[in-house]
Amino acid sequence: MARELLQAPESCLSWEPIPARFSGPWQVDVTHVAEDYGADRQPGENFTIALAAYAEPTDTAPREAAAWRIDFTGCQAYRQRIVGYTGALPLTGDGRPVAFWEITGSHYLVESGVWAGTGLLRSTTIHHFVIVSEIHTVHEVLALGWRCTPLPQEWAKTFNGPMPKWPPVEV
Repeated sequence: MARELLQAPESCLSWEPIPARFSGPWQVDVTHVAEDYGADRQPGENFTIALAAYAEPTDTAPREAAAWRIDFTGCQAYRQRIVGYTGALPLTGDGRPVAFWEITGSHYLVESGVWAGTGLLRSTTIHHFVIVSEIHTVHEVLALGWRCTPLPQEWAKTFNGPMPKWPPVEV
């Protein structure tokens, strides 16, 4: 079964943890990655990514920056890699006009050993979430699910100032 999954093509699903106007190419910057850092988690949450993003100005609105915290439930694996780096594995969805997607038929799920170790044959559904940060850094998370909450405006400063201390103050 694992061999079949590795030979099957991967495909992409839309994943929209933040408003679409913030999730175009080169608009997102992952500012913090943490595992098990406090009592502010919901049951089963064990991995967090904080990110800042901006929305381009339009005829009716100025440029806008904001930040979010994505808490993953039942995170089984995480990796960070560079898109297009010599020797890097190809990235399904590369070239898509968004910074977020989910990979189905995930080869990483099999290669990481998560597929074999989590009882996927017993209907456990692990998702493969992808975030492209800045222009070239990819963050990939294998988890059961996620929850996204806004961060204080100071976390959006990644584009114009120093970052505040983690954990963030409540919004």
